Amino acid sequence: MNTGYARIKGNTMGTTYSVTYQDAKEVNYKTQIDSLLKAINQEVSTYISDSDISIFNQKTEKSFTVSSIKNPHFVANLLQSQKIYAQTDGNFDPTVMPLVNYWGFGYTEKRTINEANKLKIDTLLQSIGFNKLTIEVTDENTYVISKANPNMQLDFSAIAKGYAVDAVGNFLASKEITNFFVEIGGENGL
Repeated sequence: MNTGYARIKGNTMGTTYSVTYQDAKEVNYKTQIDSLLKAINQEVSTYISDSDISIFNQKTEKSFTVSSIKNPHFVANLLQSQKIYAQTDGNFDPTVMPLVNYWGFGYTEKRTINEANKLKIDTLLQSIGFNKLTIEVTDENTYVISKANPNMQLDFSAIAKGYAVDAVGNFLASKEITNFFVEIGGENGL
C-alpha cells in the first residue's frame, strides 16, 4: 500500500539532510532540493573558498555590493542577521568569525589554544560588531555593505541551516505540498 510519502536523504553544509513529504503525485524532488541546498551553500558557507560570504570575508575593500537577485540567500541571511542582532541587543553577532577562527572552531586550521593571547583577542575584537557594518539599499535589489574595519568577517552558520530548512519547506509548499518534515544537521521544520 502506497502512503504517498517520499523520503529523500543527502549531504549538505558539512552534514546530512533528510526530507519526508506526502505527495499524491509521487514526484521525487531530490534533484531540485539538492540544487537549492547547493545554491544556498555556495552563498553562505565559510568552508567554500569562492562562496559569496568567503569572498566578502577575504575582501579588504571598504564596500561590497550584492544583489537580492544574484545573491538571494546571502542577502536573506544578512538581513535576517541584522534583524536578530537588533532583537537581541547585539548578543547574536554574525561578525564573530575572526574569534571563531582564533579559537579553532572556524574554517581555518583547527588548533587548541592553551593560553589566550589578550593582545591578539583585543585586536580581533576591533573587527567585531555588526553595528560596524553599514547596509545601504541602492535600489530594490542592490545592497552595498560597508565595513568600518577592513578585517571584518561574517559567519551565518548560526542561522544558515535553519534558513535552508525554511527554503526547502517553501520549495515544497510551492509544489502544493503541505505535509512535510525537513531536517538539516539537527535543524528541522514541519
